[in-house]
Amino acid sequence: MRIYVNGVEETSFANETQPSLNQVSTMNTASKANYIGSLQGTATFFNGYMAEVVLVDGQALDPTSFGDFDGDSPTIWKPKDVSGLTFGTNGFYLDFEDSSSLGNDAAGSNNFTVNNLTAVDQSTDTCTNNFATMSTPTWYDGTIANGGLTVTTNQTTYRYQTSSIGVSSGKWYWEVKLTTRDEYPLMGITDAPSPVNTGTDWILGSGAYDYSVVYNTAGGDGNKYNNAGESPTNTPGAFMGGFSQGDIIMFALDCDNNTLKIGTNNSWSNGTGSTNQTFANTTAISITAPTSTNTGFYFPAVGDYGGAVSTLDLNFGSPSFTISSGNADANGHGNFEYAVPSGYFSLCTKNLAEHG
Repeated sequence: MRIYVNGVEETSFANETQPSLNQVSTMNTASKANYIGSLQGTATFFNGYMAEVVLVDGQALDPTSFGDFDGDSPTIWKPKDVSGLTFGTNGFYLDFEDSSSLGNDAAGSNNFTVNNLTAVDQSTDTCTNNFATMSTPTWYDGTIANGGLTVTTNQTTYRYQTSSIGVSSGKWYWEVKLTTRDEYPLMGITDAPSPVNTGTDWILGSGAYDYSVVYNTAGGDGNKYNNAGESPTNTPGAFMGGFSQGDIIMFALDCDNNTLKIGTNNSWSNGTGSTNQTFANTTAISITAPTSTNTGFYFPAVGDYGGAVSTLDLNFGSPSFTISSGNADANGHGNFEYAVPSGYFSLCTKNLAEHG
C-alpha cells in the first residue's frame, strides 16, 4: 500500500500495518460498494473540494500518470489530463463536469449514485483559480459547511468567521444570503482573522479588533456598527432598511479609496433607510485605510451577537446557494446573483494577482 501527497511518497507513519503478500482486498468486490466522500455506515463526510477522482483497475501506475511538477515552480504538483489512460473493467474517471450528474464516469459506464448533491455543489473553484472561502480555524461554537461557504452560528454570543483571502488594495465584491435569521446575525468586514477558540467580540472594538464595520440584522433592522460604536443608535432600518430571511446582501469594498458600500436584493443603500438606489448614488461608508489597521488587511466576515442559530451562505464567486441569474466580473470570473459594480472584482486568486 502506497500513498503519495503532491507527488511525494509518504514513508513515515505513526502506525503502519501492511497487508500480507497476495492478500485479496474487498476493493472491486461485487458485494461491496465504493463510497466517495463518506465513511460507509456513518455520518462522517468529507467537507472540502474534489477536482477529480480516478480508479485504474488492473494496473499499478506511478504518480506521474496523474500529475507532474511545474516546470517554473518545481515544488508545485499539477494534475495531468488522465482521459487517455486505460481504466480497466471496474475503473472510473469522475471529472464532476456534468452538474446534472456529478457521479458520471467520464471514462465509461461505472457511474456513481449521487446522494444529497445538487448542481449547487459543483464549484467553479479550480486548480488554477481559487475563490475565497470562510477560513479555518473553524467557527467557534458553530459550524462551517458546503466547502467553507455556509456558516451556521450557535447559541453563543460574540463570535465571527473571516474569509480565507484578505485584501489591502483593489476593489472587491461579494454576496451573503441570510438563509435563516434569528436573534443577531452580523456581516461586514474586519481587520482581524478568525481567532482560535476564543470568545473575542469583534463588535466592541477592543485591542486587535478595532477596525470593523458590520451590519446588524436583528429584528430585521439595518443598523451599522463601525469599530466600537453603533450608528445610528437603536434606530431599526435607519442606515439601510430592514433585512428579511432569504435576502441577499451585497458588499462592495474599495481598499483604494477606503470605502464600503452595501445593498440588499439588487438595491443599494442611501444611508437613510432606503435601498432603492443605483450603485453610483449609494452612500459610501468611510473606513480606516488598510495600511493603518492592525494587520494591514480587511477580511469579509460574518458573526453573531445573540444567542440563537442563524445560517449565512457566502458567495465570493462560486455560490453556495441557487441563483436565478448569473453575473461575472469584468475579468469573466465569478457567478453572482446581481451585477458586479464596474471596477470591482470577485475574491479569487487570479483577480488578487492582478488587482490586489
